Amino acid sequence: MSQTPDTYGKTVCACLRYATAKEKTAVQAELEAHIEDHTEALLAAGYDAGHAQRLAVEAMGDPQDVGQALNEAFPRRWWVLSRLAAFALVASVVLLVLYLPAPIGQAHNYYQAKYDPMSFDWHLDTLPELVPLDFQYDLPGGSTLFLYAVGLAEGEAGAYTAYLCAVDYSGGPFQPIDHPVQRLSFTWETEASYAYIPMGEGCGCRYFALYQLQELPFGAHPVAHFDYNGTRFDAEIPLPWEEVSP
Repeated sequence: MSQTPDTYGKTVCACLRYATAKEKTAVQAELEAHIEDHTEALLAAGYDAGHAQRLAVEAMGDPQDVGQALNEAFPRRWWVLSRLAAFALVASVVLLVLYLPAPIGQAHNYYQAKYDPMSFDWHLDTLPELVPLDFQYDLPGGSTLFLYAVGLAEGEAGAYTAYLCAVDYSGGPFQPIDHPVQRLSFTWETEASYAYIPMGEGCGCRYFALYQLQELPFGAHPVAHFDYNGTRFDAEIPLPWEEVSP
């Protein structure tokens, strides 16, 4: 069973045969402080609380070995403890370098989708200027569907093309979803519907989708439809017709 910071410190201090109760309390407090620092670093990198604490405790080393080393070192106990802290810090840095690139990337993907979707680069030369939208829908399981921007481009014979940017994201950076954003469809004044995603880019926790609504008449008001897994909504998309007014 994995150790908690409290049980780790008590296991170490149980090995200190010649330390006073006050000294053991100080040693335990120092150990718990180091574990807390390492846990906070792992939390900032995207680990969940339980996983971060477990890794931080493991980085300190076997508590029996640490306790024996401190017991043999008395009265040089604080010198040994400071070296132990330095070793644990190095171990944590190695852990971050070896195991965190993928979680850090997942965290970036998640926070971009949730807080700054406009920064996503579609790499399209023809994409018109986008106008921000704020259509957000909470879905079962804690995920969110966000229609965040739209733009208009004039085509041939007086028709227009609308580009609608949407993204879905899960309840956290390490929670995969089945990307409900791909379930959108659209209608406008005619009975025509459009559900094709010409571009999409996703990972487990989020998916960016770009819908292209073609051959729209001037002044059209397309409606987005979602009906999947027990959730249904309709949303009229306010196109920026004033930007392309003839």
